[in-house]
Amino acid sequence: MGSAAGLIDTKRAAGERENGGGEPHASIPWRVAIVQRTLPHYRLGTFGRILAASAPGSTLIHGRVRSTSQPKQNAYLEPVKFPRLALGCVSMPLRFGEQLVYPVFMPGLVRTLRRLRPDVIVCEGESNLLNNFGIVRYARRAGIPYIWWGLGAIPGGRPSGLRGIFQGTLRRMISGAGGVACYSQTGRDHYVAQGARPETCRVIPNVLDDASSAAGIARYADEAAAHRASLGVGPDDLVLLTVGSLEAPKRIGLALEAVSRLRQSLSRRIHYWIVGDGPERGQLEAAAASMGLSDVRFFGARYDDVSLYFLMADLFVLPGLGGLAINQAMMHGLPVVCGPADGTERDLFDGGNVGRLLDRVTPEALAGAIAELSQTNLRAMGEAARQRIATGFTLQHQLRAMADLIGAVMARRT
Repeated sequence: MGSAAGLIDTKRAAGERENGGGEPHASIPWRVAIVQRTLPHYRLGTFGRILAASAPGSTLIHGRVRSTSQPKQNAYLEPVKFPRLALGCVSMPLRFGEQLVYPVFMPGLVRTLRRLRPDVIVCEGESNLLNNFGIVRYARRAGIPYIWWGLGAIPGGRPSGLRGIFQGTLRRMISGAGGVACYSQTGRDHYVAQGARPETCRVIPNVLDDASSAAGIARYADEAAAHRASLGVGPDDLVLLTVGSLEAPKRIGLALEAVSRLRQSLSRRIHYWIVGDGPERGQLEAAAASMGLSDVRFFGARYDDVSLYFLMADLFVLPGLGGLAINQAMMHGLPVVCGPADGTERDLFDGGNVGRLLDRVTPEALAGAIAELSQTNLRAMGEAARQRIATGFTLQHQLRAMADLIGAVMARRT
């Protein structure tokens, strides 16, 4: 079980709220327009910090996305503590073979930009391609820079259908950007190869709200052990945890196969807890039942109390795509076993013994890594993971990096 020792920054947790409270320690003295397809709840802290540090008149613009078929794409429309405009939009899921993309188009976006007259636009990258056509055209005519903010390329992955169709256009947009904000060093390598200016192509850590997690840790730290025992976990048992949407790219079926193997080879009882929901849930539940995995539990989507599940677990497992989930697990002091995800995992694992990063995820490799780690001091490894986040992957690190990038882009215009 992860230790709560050293995890709680009560001063910071008490003073900040999820949607961007707290005083920024960086200054962006220009009017910034941030344009996104939608507003996920987990991005509230990111946008709140950046806009709080920016000049008056700065705002977030996003689509008023409401989807019954893809609810995770829905925009957060509750009140927030930063300026934002939720525009009417057209959105629909499109499938290219096995790939599902969710383009969003805001017809009133360019008109809104003309009214706001920002000094710089920070636009979501490839995922917001349909709106970026208008953004790039407006920025060129208005004589202002735009910053491309994106993941880049998933290691070993194939471009989505839309990226394949517009590959040449994307290269021109990227090379024409005043700057590029990359999620990881892997992303930076990709963007430089696509023609981005190296001097203003920088890694902006892709992070979650550490203040929100600190508040969750403070709330549940004292009750995690008792709650874990109430769920039938013995003192010597090992609890594996996966948190995220239950969809094909997460490859959770591989983890089920690994647990099946471990049950036969390890003397310790293994529990595998899956927190999240999605289209694959029924299939995964059926697979677990067919394997006789009675210690696999599906808890559904958890938001307000997700910290409790991190605190009750011993080891975080991510068999497929993801990145922010790794950040969240390490923030809670959990070591991680994962394979190639979205590129950010390489930065997170660099410089510390925080788990195992596999070159390729198979049931055999995953089971072997879990078995190996089960014999180590997981608490010490979890503390190293927590320190890794605290020293380079918080909202404050993200804000400073973005402020420096915007400053460098604006300096090129003088």
